[in-house]
Amino acid sequence: VCAVVVPESTPRTITQWAVFEYVTASRGLPEIGERETLWREALTMLARVNVSSFGDSLPRLESLWLSRTAAAPRTDAVSRLRAQLLARRELVAPVFAHGDFAPQNMLRTADGLMLLDWEAFGLASPGFDAGWVCALNAIGAGPQLAPPAMAAWISTLGIESELVRHAEGLGLLRLHWRACR
Repeated sequence: VCAVVVPESTPRTITQWAVFEYVTASRGLPEIGERETLWREALTMLARVNVSSFGDSLPRLESLWLSRTAAAPRTDAVSRLRAQLLARRELVAPVFAHGDFAPQNMLRTADGLMLLDWEAFGLASPGFDAGWVCALNAIGAGPQLAPPAMAAWISTLGIESELVRHAEGLGLLRLHWRACR
């Protein structure tokens, strides 16, 4: 797919738009019987997205989200989670990450899934996007799998489970921040 970035300028802002070729696709949450197939495809796509490093020119998503969530209201549990995340951040070589790997950012085409909405992409520890999927799953918005089944699926990506758990914690903090805005 070829993209062209088209700048749009107004007196106060400069916005860039990406224009892609038209594709025929369906969108929306899958039916219960199709959910497992969608998420298996999504995890295969996730493994392809997270394999390559793109240098240091992209933002580090862990730092970005820890910074953004600093103003979120704090309970004891949120404070403990935040402290754990701050102590463990960015200890491994980063990979490219989508940053918002969720059903609303996927289209089903004749060729399989297409991932949309790349505005939150950047560099992150392996497992960042998988952890986000786990956080969504924990609140019933992701694959909607029981924790053992979710862990089994994520294990097929070959990412250290500790990295995924760390990213899941960051995802839960991110969801808390979004809910409190």
